[in-house]
Amino acid sequence: FAEEGLTLSPEAEAAVEKTWQQAQTQNTNLFNGQVTGHLSHRQDQQQLTIDCLAIEYKIALAQLRGAELGVAARPLGVSGIVVDQLGRTLLGRRTKVTEYRGWLELVPSGSLDGQLIEEQIRQEFCEETGLGSEVISGVEPFCLILDERHQAYDVGCRLEVNLATATVEIAGSGEYEDIQWVKLDQLDALLAAHSCVPTSRALWQAYQQHTC
Repeated sequence: FAEEGLTLSPEAEAAVEKTWQQAQTQNTNLFNGQVTGHLSHRQDQQQLTIDCLAIEYKIALAQLRGAELGVAARPLGVSGIVVDQLGRTLLGRRTKVTEYRGWLELVPSGSLDGQLIEEQIRQEFCEETGLGSEVISGVEPFCLILDERHQAYDVGCRLEVNLATATVEIAGSGEYEDIQWVKLDQLDALLAAHSCVPTSRALWQAYQQHTC
């Protein structure tokens, strides 16, 4: 993490506040906490290093909505592809969100709020599914994805889970509706037939390359 903070011009600050006020009228539950911004990244042999900066969520949201703020930091989040013992993954339809509402997305996904990547994706999984962390047998960050439409980055992670039964109930936070277990060999057909968050499409492609 960079030690120095983010400085905005008066014009950029005004753009951030305008976007934030508009977003709050659409979703009164929005909270302006600290999230992580991507500054740069580099690949050293098998290790990916990401230089980061803590930023306010409302700044990240303004960037996601297309505001030109004149800063290098871009929103950085985490996105996971769950794989259970039956070769299934989790797919949900986004609701109560600021972007891509109604689109399909691999579950879990969320902002990186200063925690370690593995800790954050575990937390997102538990919050969005209602399942306990004890079902997660392994977490592997394996790719970095750029959403070119919003200029936002996500660290892609594979989550191995072992469930007691194949019919375990998913009861999450309400961020998604209709969360379903989907066979991995059926995922291509589903993503082709429905609107899907670009990061999830890229994550699925990266996963296939990673495991081939």
